[in-house]
Amino acid sequence: MAGDLPLKNTQSNQNQSLVPALLATGLLALAYFAYSFKSKGFYQQDEANHFLSMLRFWYDPKAIMGNWAKPGYKILYVLTVLGGQKLVIFQNCLLAAFSCFFAWLSARKLGSANPWIAFILLASQPLWISLSFRNYSEFPTAFLLSLGFYFYTSEKMTPAAVLAGVPVRFYGKPYSPEHPYFRRFEERVRSSGGLLEYGGGIPDRLQLAREYRGAAGFFLLSAMESQSLSAL
Repeated sequence: MAGDLPLKNTQSNQNQSLVPALLATGLLALAYFAYSFKSKGFYQQDEANHFLSMLRFWYDPKAIMGNWAKPGYKILYVLTVLGGQKLVIFQNCLLAAFSCFFAWLSARKLGSANPWIAFILLASQPLWISLSFRNYSEFPTAFLLSLGFYFYTSEKMTPAAVLAGVPVRFYGKPYSPEHPYFRRFEERVRSSGGLLEYGGGIPDRLQLAREYRGAAGFFLLSAMESQSLSAL
């Protein structure tokens, strides 16, 4: 029994250390919700149509299908939408706030001296672009990316890859194949069980365009390296 006490104490300390971040996350969600009443938002065109599309799901499930409708994100709102637009906005505020929480967790997991910097920088983004918190797919996308990155930093590759899309294939030339960071990256790829892939650099733009078209999604990793991206 005595041997179990240090582990229990460690777990208790870890749980207690989450309390300030969870409180900050809850307060941030409420602040976002209050801000949503003031902010006109950066986007304006499709909000009403997306909201109506969510409502139509209940008598025509095909209403959320298609490239514009984006069923992968709308399915997360088909219950919330029954409570009205304000509840949809509040759900988006929660997703935005918990994106900051998992950014904080990831920074802490990576050994950052001050993980609150990650929290504050991400939390301040709505102020930069007058985010509306209305009916768009960016909120669950940001949340899932933040959560997926946290799983990655925790070396839980399966949930990380499932959230990001399987597999995740990286392209781009390293500054040096002998660089310790690149060596560590290669080791992560090899140990991922096929969930991560590395395709090297792609100097041919036509080949790169084919990768774009064949991927479920992609994002730029660096503007400095030539054609450095991750395809999902």
